[in-house]
Amino acid sequence: QYLGYGIAACYRGTRLFDTDETKAVVKKWVDWYKQHRQILISDIVHMRRPDLQGIDAILHVNPRLREKGLAMIFNPTQERVEEVLRVPLYYTGLTEAAKVTNSKG
Repeated sequence: QYLGYGIAACYRGTRLFDTDETKAVVKKWVDWYKQHRQILISDIVHMRRPDLQGIDAILHVNPRLREKGLAMIFNPTQERVEEVLRVPLYYTGLTEAAKVTNSKG
């Protein structure tokens, strides 16, 4: 969640990974952050106020980049949540069309 909000932490220590599986998970998400770094460090529009009762949604926006927007949507609850979200594309500079993909591409 922190990397998705554009927060790059610095972890130090003699033993950062307790298993190879943990190392692989950290590498996956750090690589993802590096791939999307420019949009992740751009401005943020809150699509839904976080309240721990439902989803939390933000949209990173920068009309000057190739990747003009990146939505991050989290479910902090233990329940399955289905909700219709309106994505405000105004600040992305997109006016005619937008390509939407999920986390799997």
